[in-house]
Amino acid sequence: MNARVNAILFLILLSFFLFANLACDRKLQSSVENERQEKEYLIDKTASQKMIISSESVSNVIDCSDNSNVEKGVSSELSTKNEGDENSNNDFNLFDPINIEEATLFVDIFEVNGGAYSNKVLIFNGVPVGLLPYNAPPLKSWQNVAIKLSDEAIKSMVITNTIGMIDNTGDAYNLQNFNLKIKIKNVNELMILSDSNAFCSVSDWWSLKKGNYFKKDGSPFAKLIKNE
Repeated sequence: MNARVNAILFLILLSFFLFANLACDRKLQSSVENERQEKEYLIDKTASQKMIISSESVSNVIDCSDNSNVEKGVSSELSTKNEGDENSNNDFNLFDPINIEEATLFVDIFEVNGGAYSNKVLIFNGVPVGLLPYNAPPLKSWQNVAIKLSDEAIKSMVITNTIGMIDNTGDAYNLQNFNLKIKIKNVNELMILSDSNAFCSVSDWWSLKKGNYFKKDGSPFAKLIKNE
């Protein structure tokens, strides 16, 4: 009888012990699971915060690159630079005598007599620049001649320049294709002002007359402008 009771008690104690261990294991597992979940939560929260910070940083970078004040500043600086370049170009006056190395006037002449008819004074912007060259033989032919401008004539230079003639000889002749070639200091190319029209010293009676009649009192009849 006692042995049976003892066996029953032993079984009860064993069952209690096993149940207690099982409960302890479950509690431990639950604690470990909670700790794991808590760690995962902390990790997820930290990652989320990092993503938010990163997103804000990117947004700030984009905002900075799209900053209208920066664009306005750059635009203003470029505009100021362009205006400065334009002013610099405007400050360089091609017709300023200090920038001109030399200037030569070329013209085609036809049947300009010399000798007693040679006193034909060419006028440039109201300034006498010398006698008009006469034709070499054959007289009745077109020939190109050159007259180098004096310093005084160069000083009179403007955008539109005029040609006149003082001639009391009564000679009949034609002129055409006035070309003023200007050599600018420190520049390789020549600047050319021209008037391609033809002019005649007499009005109607001469059969070889070409172009428009011009007065020989020194008043302007040809206008030299810059070639485009």
